[in-house]
Amino acid sequence: MSAKQISAFLRDTPVFGKVPAGEVEALAGLATQHAHWTREYIFMEGDASRWLYVVKSGHVKIVRHSRTGKDVVLELLGPGEIFGD
Repeated sequence: MSAKQISAFLRDTPVFGKVPAGEVEALAGLATQHAHWTREYIFMEGDASRWLYVVKSGHVKIVRHSRTGKDVVLELLGPGEIFGD
């Protein structure tokens, strides 16, 4: 995805939609795109928050492991939503 395509994608998201175009373009120049497998962990609770993620496609589950070992879904995010903040 080119910086121009990333910029267009970011402008279409609720978080960056009202940010001035020049600032979005600057952010797009710093952005990277990563694909993740289904059920792959992107980061774990307690990890340092090093990145802000924007979901491009698919869904991301925000889960917490319960004391019994089960995953509790706290949030389900879709395209244009952010996490990792």
